[in-house]
Amino acid sequence: MKYTAQAVIQAPVEAIDLETWLFTLSDAEYQAAARGHRAAGTFVQDGRRGTVNVETVGGTLLIQHYLEQQAGPTHVDMLSERSRGYLFHLVPVPVWVRWT
Repeated sequence: MKYTAQAVIQAPVEAIDLETWLFTLSDAEYQAAARGHRAAGTFVQDGRRGTVNVETVGGTLLIQHYLEQQAGPTHVDMLSERSRGYLFHLVPVPVWVRWT
C-alpha cells in the first residue's frame, strides 16, 4: 500500500527549517500534535541521525525507526526499513516507511 499526502506551509521559505524542527522536536510536542502520537525521540546510529516514533493509526500500533537519508532546511528524507505495525497491539507486521 502506498499513501502520499502534501501540505502547503504559508510562510516565507527563509522562515522554514525542517531539519532543525525534526531533530529538536520534543516528545511532548510530538504527543501534542495528534491524538494517536504516543512517543518520539532522536538517536545517532553509525554517524547518521534518526528518530523513533510510536503512534496508533486506525487502531494499529506503529513503531517507526527512521534514519536520515538527506536533511536540509527545506527538505528532509527519512527512511524506516524496520518499522513494525502491531495488529490488535499483538501481531507484529513489518512495515517500510519513507517520510519526505
